Formats: sequence, structure tokens, C-alpha cells
Amino acid sequence: MFIDENCSCVAIYPDVVKPDGVWGVGEKELKAFQAACNEKDPKILGDLKDWIRQWEENFYTEYLEKYHQVWETGFDVLEWVAEGDRISDLIESETGYRVARVYRRYEDCVQVDDALKGRWRPRYRSHYGR
Repeated sequence: MFIDENCSCVAIYPDVVKPDGVWGVGEKELKAFQAACNEKDPKILGDLKDWIRQWEENFYTEYLEKYHQVWETGFDVLEWVAEGDRISDLIESETGYRVARVYRRYEDCVQVDDALKGRWRPRYRSHYGR
């Protein structure tokens, strides 16, 4: 958990390493964060779990294709990012934790059909204009 004198922060980012999607906390801090969520609105953690499940079902790494990151065809990435924002807003308003919205990097994706089994692969915009 990222802590300063005035607030506690967590980072939200889906990854296979952290099934709950909560980064920047140790086990003790994670339990405190979960307790704060459950105390204010038990739906918060359920919504977060469902949101992570959407990522698991619709985004994965294609190891056989040189580690391409692939979205399933028809999955609305921007809607998924907006749902992450809704959950993050709820966490911030209900628990007092601030959320580092690391998942928003997916918003920078431009979906391009790469003919890889009919799926979509994000192409990231360069910050250098290329």
C-alpha cells in the first residue's frame, strides 16, 4: 500500500500473478483494504472480482505468437476501462483509499484486426509520434 500522511492508496491492475488485481499492498494491508471495502459496501469486492474475470476471459497473452497480447473479438475495451473507473470511484468515495488506475493503460490501445484467429490485438500509440 502506498501511504502518505493523509491517505492510503492501492493500485488496481489485472494480472495473472495477482488474481484480486490489487497491487502495492502486503497481505496485512490487503486484508485491511478488503475489510474497509466490505464495511462500506460489500458489492465493491464482488464488482472488482467480476471485472477481473472479464479481463481473464477476454484478454490474455498468446505465448505461441511471440507474446502478443490479444483481446477477444467484440470485447469493448473502453467499456471495460469505464467499469474499472466506476469501481475505482466507488472505492475512493466509500473507503477513503485512493486508487492508482494502472489498468487505464489499456485505454491507449487502438484495436486492430491482426488476422490472428479472428481476434483483436491492441496496438499501442507511441508517445513519440511514430
